[in-house]
Amino acid sequence: MFTPFLIRTRRIAIRTCLAVMPLGVALPEDKPGELTLGVHGGAGQVVTVVRDCSGKALSSRAHPLKELSGSVQYSRRVSDSAFIVFGFRAGQIDVDNLLSYSFDPADPTESTSSVTYQYYNPHISIEGLLAGFGIGYVGGDLPGVFDEIENQISFSSHLRLGRSVGKYFLISMNENEPLVSAGGPFNMGMGYPISTRGRGFTGVSAAFYDGLGFAQHFEIGLTDALLLDLGFRLGQAHSEFDGAASIGFQYRIPTN
Repeated sequence: MFTPFLIRTRRIAIRTCLAVMPLGVALPEDKPGELTLGVHGGAGQVVTVVRDCSGKALSSRAHPLKELSGSVQYSRRVSDSAFIVFGFRAGQIDVDNLLSYSFDPADPTESTSSVTYQYYNPHISIEGLLAGFGIGYVGGDLPGVFDEIENQISFSSHLRLGRSVGKYFLISMNENEPLVSAGGPFNMGMGYPISTRGRGFTGVSAAFYDGLGFAQHFEIGLTDALLLDLGFRLGQAHSEFDGAASIGFQYRIPTN
């Protein structure tokens, strides 16, 4: 019998654009509500590293990945300075080049295989002028550590401090779209405006990948309703590239 084998490795506004984390959530002042539909995709690779007992890297193996995600969320104003968001995300991550081996001593054989992770994420948040907080449930088989489904992180969350129409600090878990190639499950950094129709986020990325990496996101308004999302994650593990890039679109529909 063959068994998969991997060595364990160690994204807001009160004009306030409904944006993918870590860029945040916003609702125009003249709108009581807004429905946002999103679709995103990405590709790259993650690296698993074999280490000895002291933590020294001995060898590594690169695993190409590709993923798709979709989302729907509804924002409703509850006061002049705050609104509540209900949403649902789901995605699929395909990872290749996983090493498998046989436990049969009479026929020790190695081979490579692929694995598909699928997840879903209902979530809710409250977004105010100077702060915002969200939380959700992550179901499916999304791993917290790349090779261990049993260590799944079963929640999503974010905390924003600062004005989302200006500069703010943001920490988020499991809220990127797509989840891995847009920066990984964990992001922490600063959001900022780059133009009248654009926003950026720069920070650190962790989880799923072997170590820390650099995360960068851009949201660009193509029209009043259509947004372009770009993101990438840069990292290195045992001299190998450990990162990915993503692209996506959001379409905003005002509601009464």
